[in-house]
Amino acid sequence: GNDLPRCTIPGMAEVLPIVDVNSSTVKEVWSLLLRSIDAADFVALDMELSGLGDLSALKASSVDDRYSGLRETANTHAVLSMGLACFKCREHSEEASPLLCRVDVFNIWLLCQIPFVVQPKSLQFLLEHGFDFNKQYSRGIHYHPGYAEVIEEYSMHALFVHILKARKPIAVHNGLVDLVFLYRSFYGDLPQKLGVFMADLSDMFPSGIYDTKCISEFVTRDTASFLEYIFRKSQRDNEEWKVCGRRRYIQLQFMEDYTSLGHVDLAIVRSAVTREAALGVDICETYAHHGYCPHPSVCTKCHDVVVILEHEKAKHSDARRLRRKRNRTDGGDKRPLEPAECEEKALVAGKEEAEGDTSGGGHSGGEHLHRLFQQDLEHIRSQLSSEDALRSNHNPSVSSPITPPFSHQPSVGHRSGFDAFMTGYSLLTFALHKLTKADGLSDPVQLLGGLRDWTNCLALRGKDIPLRIVKSHFVKTSVDHRRNAERCGLPSEH
Repeated sequence: GNDLPRCTIPGMAEVLPIVDVNSSTVKEVWSLLLRSIDAADFVALDMELSGLGDLSALKASSVDDRYSGLRETANTHAVLSMGLACFKCREHSEEASPLLCRVDVFNIWLLCQIPFVVQPKSLQFLLEHGFDFNKQYSRGIHYHPGYAEVIEEYSMHALFVHILKARKPIAVHNGLVDLVFLYRSFYGDLPQKLGVFMADLSDMFPSGIYDTKCISEFVTRDTASFLEYIFRKSQRDNEEWKVCGRRRYIQLQFMEDYTSLGHVDLAIVRSAVTREAALGVDICETYAHHGYCPHPSVCTKCHDVVVILEHEKAKHSDARRLRRKRNRTDGGDKRPLEPAECEEKALVAGKEEAEGDTSGGGHSGGEHLHRLFQQDLEHIRSQLSSEDALRSNHNPSVSSPITPPFSHQPSVGHRSGFDAFMTGYSLLTFALHKLTKADGLSDPVQLLGGLRDWTNCLALRGKDIPLRIVKSHFVKTSVDHRRNAERCGLPSEH
C-alpha cells in the first residue's frame, strides 16, 4: 500500500534528510519519489529560477499585466532546481498527543536544453546561499520546456503528470510565479490570457492549491510573511503547543530507508540560538519585515529570523505579563497555562535540556546545544551504511569536483528542497491553528478543512485581496491542457 516505513530522529537539534535527485540518481530514486507522492496528504513545491525578469512588471497595478510579464519571463528564463516535500500525517487518539507527520523531501537538479536568460543578481544570490552550480550544470536532469509530444520515463514531464494524476492538494509560497514556471517548463505553452491560465489550473489541481504567503497575510496576519519567518514562527508555535499539553502539535518523522540510498544530504532544521544571545544584538528592521535587505554586504545588523522572533517576543513581554497577572485566579497550578506561561515554560525546558548537568563545567547554553546536536548527528551516522557502500552507489562515470553523494555534515545551503519543506511545515501549522477539538484528521480534506475558505487563493504584492483560481463559465481551457488531459486521463472541460 501507500504506508511507507518511518523513523523519528530524536533530540532537540533535528536534521532533515533531503534526497538528491539528478541525472545520475534519478532512476534509483524514481520509485521512491512516485510512492511518496501517492502516499502524501499534500505535496509542497518550490523552485529556484535563473531570474525573475522585469521586476516592474511584477508590480503592475493590473493583474492581467502582471501575468503577461510573468509569462514573458517564464518563456525566456529557466528552472534551475525544483523541490518536492511530501507530507503524510497520522493522529494519536489523545487530543493533545502529537500529530505524527512523515515527510519525504527531494531536491531535483535541472538543466534546460534551450537557450535561456540568466540574470546576474539572481545567480549571485544563489551562489551566496550555497547553490551548487557545478552540480546543476554537470548533473542537472535535462528538460525541454513546453508541450512534450512524447513523455519519456524519468523525465520532468512524466513527474509533473504523475503529480497531476495523484490529485493531491498543493502547497506553494507566493505561488503565482512558481505555478507559471511549472506550467511552462513541464506541461505546455502558457495561455495568452490570465483567465485561461486560471481555468487550466482549476482543472489541473482539483484538490486545491494553498499559498502559505496568502494565509500568513490574510488568516494569521503575521508581522511578516516571507518564507523563513513563517517557518521559524511555526516551529516556535509547535514547541509552545507541546509544552502546554492542551492541543495537537507536529512531530516529524522521516523515511526509514534513506540511508541505503547513498544520495542524501542533511539540512539543519532547528536553530541553536538562545534567547539571551538573541536579545544582545541589533536586528535589521527592513529584513525583519520583508525578508530582504537592500545592502546585505555592508549591513552590520542581524538578519537571523530566530533572533528577529525573539526580539518580537521581548517587545510584548510586559503586556503579556500584565495580562497574565489580571487573569490569575486562586486556582493555583490547577488552572490552564496562559500562552505567555507556555512560552516561559518552553524556554526553561529548552534551557535545562541545553545546560544538562550544571556540575559538569561552566559551558554556555550555546555550547551545550552544539554538543547535543553533535550527539544527535552521531546517532544518525551510526545508522548509516559504511562509507564504501555509499560510494559504490555513486556513478563513477561523472567526473567533476563535486563532493560524494552523501554529505556527512549538515548543510545550510539555499536549496529548493528545504524551501519546499518549510512551505509544507508552515501549511501544516496553519491547518492545526484552525482545527477545532471536534475535527478529525483521517484524510487531507479534514486536515486542511479549517483553511477551505483560502483554497485556490494566491498572494499578490501590493493588493488587499488575493488572486482566486476559479474557472469562469465564459472561458475555455487551453489547447495544450486539453491535449494533455486527453492522453493522461486528467480532468478537463471540453
